[in-house]
Amino acid sequence: MEESRTAAGVAAAASTDGPPRSWRVGVFLAALLAVFGAVLGAYGNSFRCVFHLDDSHVIVENPFVRSLGHIPEYFRDPATFSSYRPNIDYRPLTQTTYAVSFWLSERIGSDDHELVRSTGQRGYDPIGWQIIGKAVHAGAALMLFGVGFMLFGSGRVLPISWLTCRQGDVASLLGAVLFAVHPITTAAANYTSSRATGLVTLFTLAATALYLRAMRDGAGRRWLSLSLAAACYGCAMLSKSEGASLLGVLLLAEYLLAPARRGMSWWRRLMPRPGDLKLLPFALLLAGYVWLRIKVMPADHAAGWAATGMNGITYLLTQFRAWWFYVSQWLAPIDLIADRIGFAKAPFVPGIGDGGLGAWLREPSNWPALRASIVSPGVLWPLAGWVLVAGLCLACMRRLPAVVLLVGAFVIHLSPHSSLIPLSEMVNEHRPYLPLSGLAVLTGVAVVGAAAWLLPRRWGAGAAGAALLLGLSLGWLTIDRNRVWQDGEVFWLDVATKDPANARAQMNYGLARMQKADYPEAERRFREALRLWPYYHFGWVNLAIALENTGKTDEARQGYDRAVGTVANDASQSFPYYYRGLFRLRQNDADGAIADLRIAVQRTGKNAARELEALARAYLRAGRVEEARAAIGEGEQIDAPRFRALREQMDSGRR
Repeated sequence: MEESRTAAGVAAAASTDGPPRSWRVGVFLAALLAVFGAVLGAYGNSFRCVFHLDDSHVIVENPFVRSLGHIPEYFRDPATFSSYRPNIDYRPLTQTTYAVSFWLSERIGSDDHELVRSTGQRGYDPIGWQIIGKAVHAGAALMLFGVGFMLFGSGRVLPISWLTCRQGDVASLLGAVLFAVHPITTAAANYTSSRATGLVTLFTLAATALYLRAMRDGAGRRWLSLSLAAACYGCAMLSKSEGASLLGVLLLAEYLLAPARRGMSWWRRLMPRPGDLKLLPFALLLAGYVWLRIKVMPADHAAGWAATGMNGITYLLTQFRAWWFYVSQWLAPIDLIADRIGFAKAPFVPGIGDGGLGAWLREPSNWPALRASIVSPGVLWPLAGWVLVAGLCLACMRRLPAVVLLVGAFVIHLSPHSSLIPLSEMVNEHRPYLPLSGLAVLTGVAVVGAAAWLLPRRWGAGAAGAALLLGLSLGWLTIDRNRVWQDGEVFWLDVATKDPANARAQMNYGLARMQKADYPEAERRFREALRLWPYYHFGWVNLAIALENTGKTDEARQGYDRAVGTVANDASQSFPYYYRGLFRLRQNDADGAIADLRIAVQRTGKNAARELEALARAYLRAGRVEEARAAIGEGEQIDAPRFRALREQMDSGRR
């Protein structure tokens, strides 16, 4: 009982011993204005950024984003997420923002945009999509200020002897502004498909700030904060699965910051306490989300995510270096690249069998390969660096618990996609968006702390000068980086130049040149992509299209056949069948086209609007009117406007 009163006293002291309410209101207003002003200043030249990468199948070719009426379906069926079946995912809240973006662009967009003219859909003007994307980014930066405010500023959970509340508020404000304008955030702010990352960050940081407030407040005042934090946690997971990592951060916060544990030894802090029950709703939400995801997602949904020839241990060994790479990008944001496939890999460790990791480790014959990989320089030195960081954190836990929490959060938030589950890229430009947010706050604390140490009487002027210098420098780099995201050709040329061994970049730059009828350069890029990756079915299809457009019909046919051959045993891949079906239709082989397009429809599944349209045209070419009518009827259930011309043709009796 005495310990409980002591903890309550610490919390009360932490919440009341600080600047007056007027200061707190003023600093929140300053944060609001500074963050949104910084985003507008740094991103003012990026509101016309085009769609890139996964945007093609998640947004442009996906009819389910074109109506607010589909929103309830997002929560039931992950097949609405993408027209490319291997990439379907359960992100209903992210999809909801897509539908809102489409609705907004329909009302404020222009008919002059190239994509609007080609699709006939004003909702694909980028303006509405970019407005919401920038608002999400600004909101995430503002929530980051809230986290800093609760850790170092006037709302601090525990007293801090080396930083005043006013200094902590200014440091949090500076960290939020630096996060808002830092070039490493351009991928999440400009790339529409990475909006899920922005939403996860917004809701995760909001939940963290609210949970810290509940930790600080007494039992009678904390339930509203806990309820809101739990709601934000649910929203984070419904935006993207990485939001689940928040529970690990909250557990670490309880261990390091809970007033009831203050003064205990580190081992005694591990013992459960009655106050830990406030974590129960978060654990139940996580369990409910996992159950829901298992229930709605197909069993083979992750097959297309893994890197070819990569297993969990090998992937993890690459990530020790990747974590340092992300830190270096925060400290020196130069040579950024949106699609880095050529990141140096760790030595390969033999695959894990059906018995799983435990059985693999129990077999002594596997140890030499693992030991040889760990002691290789590309793994050993990064791993040694993280061991050193862990040691420093252990040594500083009592004096700098808030700092240790943010360092731990960096690793915890990276863990879902940067640990044992092998993904197709070793590193990714938008992947560290949430983890690096904590480093932004620590940067602000370091700047203000240094100013207070060097200029104790004029620390505010010193901090303001440093903030201005950093903000303008980073903002200029962000403005320059935005120019890459504005145009698809510039975007892929940038990637192909910085990572020449990137087959995807070579292929997509070739596609950009082919759209401008530069077929010789397109063919050269496609062949280079296939040299790098001989089984790249997208590359074979695009090479075949380029060859067909230059009159090389026989070579084009061989290219389409090679593309189909690469996916024949993968029931989730429909892309080559669709394009070979179109080719056969252009060659007046209606029966061959029908055979291919039927497979394409079957493999695509629920989102097969364009495949059904092509199949209906093939049926009409073959004189099979009733089958064409059935295909049109099925397609209209997915995307009625797409079939309007075909329906009118059928109704008028013309073929």
